[in-house]
Amino acid sequence: MTEDGRTRLRKTIRHMVKIAICAALISILAPLSFPIGPIPITLATLGIYLTCLLLDPVEAVLAVSVYLALGIVGVPVFSGFTGGFGRIIGVTGGFIIGYLPCAALASFLSKLGRDKMLSWLWDALALIAGTVLLYAAGTVWFTFMTDNTFLSSLTLCVLPFLPGDGIKIIFATALAAALRPALQKAGVS
Repeated sequence: MTEDGRTRLRKTIRHMVKIAICAALISILAPLSFPIGPIPITLATLGIYLTCLLLDPVEAVLAVSVYLALGIVGVPVFSGFTGGFGRIIGVTGGFIIGYLPCAALASFLSKLGRDKMLSWLWDALALIAGTVLLYAAGTVWFTFMTDNTFLSSLTLCVLPFLPGDGIKIIFATALAAALRPALQKAGVS
């Protein structure tokens, strides 16, 4: 194998390891949930947010896809230590699937602002934009599945979660800002 081939292989392995670590992080955090109604408060979004800020868009989507695949085949990685395809077609399925567009948009926007002044603010805005997509997918699906009005679904599916997601966004932004220099120094980012 040529030196160029070994370099590409090392780079590919690094990408795979980053994706696997972030998928594992989401899988560890997501089952931790607090039921407050039909939609539980979960730490899944914290894992998604960190993934978005630490990986490039393709890697972030792949990490979320691995997490979703694990849950769909029955590994108990969804809220409340559940798994299975039934969760995807249940009332919270729109939120679970909504992690994909959230990760794609937030990671893309975060990467755009990575080298800009106030990159932490750019990261926070990227996560907010991704969360809007997540809320939209989940609320539309919940409305469809429950025959609630859209306004009623917003009251159940969005309003109770805004403070917690705000805190998770602040935490993820601060943690990513602290981790990025260490990851770059280690040659991982």
